[in-house]
Amino acid sequence: MYRDKSYPASNGLVVLLILIAVLIVGAVMMVREFQADNHLTGIIATFVVTFAAFLLAGLFIVHPNEAKALVFFGTYKGTVKKDGFWFANPFLVKHA
Repeated sequence: MYRDKSYPASNGLVVLLILIAVLIVGAVMMVREFQADNHLTGIIATFVVTFAAFLLAGLFIVHPNEAKALVFFGTYKGTVKKDGFWFANPFLVKHA
């Protein structure tokens, strides 16, 4: 028998603002470093931008009177019941 447990999801708005800032700074850094023929730093900036874009997949919305069950590769990790804009591990599948 499974017990319902709460998952500690992070505030999605804060994470979204941080990720947007990282994407902008990383993109500017990437362009500047490739223009200056500093390819190693440009490649690192490219990985940072790619990783930040991947993390955007962890954002999700819980509507009023709904919940999201979070599953990590088939294993139940918890439920987010409070409505709002949240962030959790991008590998978690969010079931309504």
